[in-house]
Amino acid sequence: MTGGWLRRRRGGRHPCAGGPAPTLARQVFLDPRARRFYRDWDRIAHDAVGSLRLQQHGRAAAGAPGSDDGGGSPA
Repeated sequence: MTGGWLRRRRGGRHPCAGGPAPTLARQVFLDPRARRFYRDWDRIAHDAVGSLRLQQHGRAAAGAPGSDDGGGSPA
């Protein structure tokens, strides 16, 4: 499922769309084939959301711009 993206990836960005490299969350929620590809899609989706929440919590704890704690200014 990711083979095409990974073959075209250069410098962490998709060369055609100019967007960021694929992530598990992007694949799970945005790729229409994901529910068929991941047999346990519910668990994978749950884990992907948990990972995103942990990342956001880490940014908020560091006072990163755009975090929900008011630290820093939005980008």
